[in-house]
Amino acid sequence: MEQQRVLDIARRVEAILDAEDVTIDLLDATVPTVYLADAFISIHADGATSASVNGFKISGPRRDFAGKADAA
Repeated sequence: MEQQRVLDIARRVEAILDAEDVTIDLLDATVPTVYLADAFISIHADGATSASVNGFKISGPRRDFAGKADAA
C-alpha cells in the first residue's frame, strides 16, 4: 500500500512539473551512480502511527558539480 501511495504522489508531482515544462525522470528506489540532475526529489511515506505527524526532509547533494547547493 505504501509503495502504491508513493507512486501516486510521484505521478501527481510529475504532472505538475511537466505542466511547467520541467523534464522529469521517475526512477526506482536505487538511483544509478552515474545519474546527474539539477534537482532530485525523493518521496517517502515513512510509517507513523499518529495521523497528526507530517512534514518533510531536505538534504544537500552528495555531488555538487555546479557549486550552487549552498545557495538554495
